[in-house]
Amino acid sequence: MNLIEVSIEGMRQLAKNDSAGEGIDEHWEAVLPETYDIMANEIFLALYGRFINEPMRRQAAQAARNLPLRDVNDINDAKLYLHCLVRGTWLGIADDPEFQAYVDSNVNGVIHTAHGIILEPQRIGWAKSSLLWLPLSEEDFVRIVGALAERFRQYLFSEHCWHELTSRHVGKEVDKDMFALLTDSEIVTQKHRDEAYQRLSELSSKATNGLAGIDPHDILHVWWEILKNRSPHVQIQKLGVTPKAFHDLGIDMQRKGGKHEHVSLEEREKLTDTIPDESLKSPIKELMDNEFPQRFSANRHKIEEILSRESPKKRRAKIGKRRFKVMEMLTQTPTPTPAEIARQLQSSDQTIARDIAVIQQSWDLIQEVIHS
Repeated sequence: MNLIEVSIEGMRQLAKNDSAGEGIDEHWEAVLPETYDIMANEIFLALYGRFINEPMRRQAAQAARNLPLRDVNDINDAKLYLHCLVRGTWLGIADDPEFQAYVDSNVNGVIHTAHGIILEPQRIGWAKSSLLWLPLSEEDFVRIVGALAERFRQYLFSEHCWHELTSRHVGKEVDKDMFALLTDSEIVTQKHRDEAYQRLSELSSKATNGLAGIDPHDILHVWWEILKNRSPHVQIQKLGVTPKAFHDLGIDMQRKGGKHEHVSLEEREKLTDTIPDESLKSPIKELMDNEFPQRFSANRHKIEEILSRESPKKRRAKIGKRRFKVMEMLTQTPTPTPAEIARQLQSSDQTIARDIAVIQQSWDLIQEVIHS
């Protein structure tokens, strides 16, 4: 196997080890093909590392900024996290002298195509002086700049994914609290964890209200155990369903006589998978996909008030109605993009983007209204 093939095999093994059960999970499978292209591009750049200068980098960066960013609205949280993870691992590695030396010693065979940057598979030739394939033509220069532009494009996409991932959790204290209990980061202090535990205990108590013989602390512990044994990308994906998980686990525990039983790792995997992931779709979708459309419409006035509570008093009614309409449109299949919503409502893209951000930030309050 050549170096690219070895690298691909290594990434597949990493993905397999990071996936639940046997094989590679669907989130990794979706991300891996792009990872292979990124690896091939970095190996290509490592071959030319000693010949890349700042003017070439600036030219490539400008070219990358002129390209449109890919839409990530329909990518779920797990895949967004993995897109960031693999790019954080590979992008820029070609600039490491040790990696360059490793490539010099191990590359053989063919460099494969990567998003059209390398137009055709190129047979590697070796210069006796340095064991490098020397850039001797204008064509080689164009390929180097193109490969650098592809790297910068991937940097921008990674930032785009991270911004989208974090924005989905803005204002969602439940997500932050659950993350505080799951992470080992020193950034989260014990005081923060204690406060998060208290708030989540109260949420668990509220979610299981009416279920006799259920200790809300047991529910919280079961859910923590389930997530703690999953990979970070699955943890992030499941944060948003914590309230529903508390409720479902409470019903399951009541069915078992209110007892907190030890759950095996295999059973945890099955139980986690029965709690649906909502990160792929807008949280508003949950209303229409489940049994709540009538409650959604019946509580329209309250929802409009929530969505416009921070708006100027004279404009609250108008803004609330528009944002409620945006929510309704986000439940359509196929889901329209913000730009399409803006055109239909005769608003600007920026206005609709703000509306969607407010809807996401207000989701916990809207849930309370719907479930009350």
